[in-house]
Amino acid sequence: MKIRSTHRYGFRSGEWAECLNRKPFNGRDCYYVRFPDGVTDIWVCDDPGNKYEFGESEAVKPHDHYIAAENELKLGGDPIKAIAHAILAQTAADTIRLVNAERERTANDERVKFV
Repeated sequence: MKIRSTHRYGFRSGEWAECLNRKPFNGRDCYYVRFPDGVTDIWVCDDPGNKYEFGESEAVKPHDHYIAAENELKLGGDPIKAIAHAILAQTAADTIRLVNAERERTANDERVKFV
């Protein structure tokens, strides 16, 4: 499930993250979240000063991996992780192209059947 903070001062407010788990932390029920660039955080579920919006999870977009690769390099991170994200981004982009091509081919096949 996706989650984002809607409070204007919330950590990375408005950015979608993946909700990995919901469990107690320091005696309070919390969401464990991870952003597409790999940054993780713990958000208190019943925080009166923050509101959350939830959404359905979706496949990771190639752009998410490009951003993660760029951040690894900018922040002096692990170059191997940056390369891995770049490869994943290209793989995701290739997969999307293949799926779209197959959908187009199938749609064309359907049109031919009914002509």
